[in-house]
Amino acid sequence: MVMELGATPPVDSFRFLRWVPEMFLGKWKTRVTECRDMMDSLYFEVLHRVIQRRKDGIRKDSLMDKALDDQEKHGFSEHRLAFMGGSMMEGGSDTSSSLILAIIQAMTLYPEVLKRYVSFGYHNACD
Repeated sequence: MVMELGATPPVDSFRFLRWVPEMFLGKWKTRVTECRDMMDSLYFEVLHRVIQRRKDGIRKDSLMDKALDDQEKHGFSEHRLAFMGGSMMEGGSDTSSSLILAIIQAMTLYPEVLKRYVSFGYHNACD
């Protein structure tokens, strides 16, 4: 992944690396550009869905709706709004997936807890 530590050369610290042909440094410029394009595509699509939803008269009590309400007050550009929303979306998905993995691991390591949970009838709570 492009965003992982060490995946790209430290061009901000050592500016001369910008002039080294990328083929010697793992084609990092190509990978960064592809990553940026994918992020732009996803984040702007989601932002435009929220904007369209609001045009259709549906407003929610979400952070993105509040940011759009205060867009002029805070001077948020469309790019900043898209990446703010994308960062929140990614942060939420990372947290959710980590929690699900931890629960699965706990249930496999401690099956007696799972048996006790099922014997109390909690498995029917969502029915």
